[in-house]
Amino acid sequence: MTPYLIHHLGVDRWGLIALVTTLQTIISAFDGGLIATLYRYYAVYAGADDRSSTTKMLTTVLVFVLGVGMVLGILGWFIAPTLVDHFAMPKGLRPETTFYMRTVASLLALGFARSAIAGVIIARQRYALNTFLSVSTYAVWVAGLVVTVKGGWGLRGVAVTSVAQLFLSALIVVPSALPYLDRRSVRFLPRAEARQLFSYSAKVQVGGLSRLANAEFDNLVIGTLLSVHSVALYNAGTGFATQVSGILGNALRPAANFMARTYGAEGEQSAWNTYVRLQRVWAVLCSGCVAAALGASYYAIVNWLGPGFRIGGVIAMIIVAGQGVLTMAMMLNFYCIILRWADIEVRFGIINVVVNVALTGALIWIGVLGVVVATAVAWVVSSWSLLRAARRRTSPTAPNFIDGPSLPASIVTAAAVFAMEYVLHPAVPTGPLGLVAAAGPALVGLGIFVVVRFGPRYILTLLRGVLGARSGGVQAMSSHLITAMMDGIA
Repeated sequence: MTPYLIHHLGVDRWGLIALVTTLQTIISAFDGGLIATLYRYYAVYAGADDRSSTTKMLTTVLVFVLGVGMVLGILGWFIAPTLVDHFAMPKGLRPETTFYMRTVASLLALGFARSAIAGVIIARQRYALNTFLSVSTYAVWVAGLVVTVKGGWGLRGVAVTSVAQLFLSALIVVPSALPYLDRRSVRFLPRAEARQLFSYSAKVQVGGLSRLANAEFDNLVIGTLLSVHSVALYNAGTGFATQVSGILGNALRPAANFMARTYGAEGEQSAWNTYVRLQRVWAVLCSGCVAAALGASYYAIVNWLGPGFRIGGVIAMIIVAGQGVLTMAMMLNFYCIILRWADIEVRFGIINVVVNVALTGALIWIGVLGVVVATAVAWVVSSWSLLRAARRRTSPTAPNFIDGPSLPASIVTAAAVFAMEYVLHPAVPTGPLGLVAAAGPALVGLGIFVVVRFGPRYILTLLRGVLGARSGGVQAMSSHLITAMMDGIA
């Protein structure tokens, strides 16, 4: 949708959408760590099938979130015009930007509540329903923007579409969560448990500040010290990179949920054994995907949005590399949260914030690329600090979140994909088709990674085993493939 919006709304409006979304994300990050904490508790309760505790926790959090969110919504309604006056933007866009910001502020509390309820479903491993929710809200987003853009609504149309998205998601989430709740337990947590919950979530909140100090902090710095136009370039690159990490995140959330359920049902040792196995597979999976995306990211942006977004392509490459390291470390981060090691989460967040802010101040003179480099370095440094802190708590031999044997394969893959993109670029059309075309070399790159990482002989053996299992159907072939690959990684 980005080329469509830039063409019909203009680069300035697109930059404003990114900027307002940034403010929304910043405020959302200050949820007191409740959402991440809830997901941890929900999964542990699901492992023990404790619906009573789930209901009491949800009731307590909903009342708190709606109360605080209402205050923030009223505050945001009155602050929005003053905030808009500080944006480096054409004056003619101020009224619709103010409307957009006020709508976003009004929806904050409902968005928090929706996430709190959705966690109940995710903890029960209802991933098909979660996927349906995501696809449905994307469909509303696309349809709403097309209709409102054609109607000349501008940023007001983006605001109305956001309302429609939230309304649809509530219709899907609320009825689906009810079977996993206990009507007789609709009451607050005991005071001691509530104190423990909010104390722990407050520490998790510090970890959330790392996200604030990266993409969201960067957006504000660029929008105020550079220009809204630079925000559009930055958002194009980071948006692509975030989608790449989001694809991997689709595997990360179920894995984290599985660890938490194992902890709730079988205890810490079983959870640790599960984590070790998952981390080894996760490191290899991330290495291949990140290498392929790194090689394709520059030309994906240029093919998609045109030569005027070359800087956005460079930004995408830097962010893909930095987020790749961060994503590899997230399995360990989730494990620490599951075991309620909030102090490690706090240290991780503080180091991320300090490094990013310090480097941004030192490199801002370079322009938008300086801000991006600061962000990527902060992710790498904080991820290594997380590993060191966790090893002191668990075992010095805890698996590294970067797989050593995958590094040479990753370098070869990234270089090969970039070379293929370079050769194909003159023949690739600009626009959505160009973005899709960039996926071709990336998929070939994944094959190159597997061959280089495991060797041709292993691949031939793997293929023979998969074909030998074809009498059992697709499920048997898939099961053999996954088992054989996990054995190969081990």
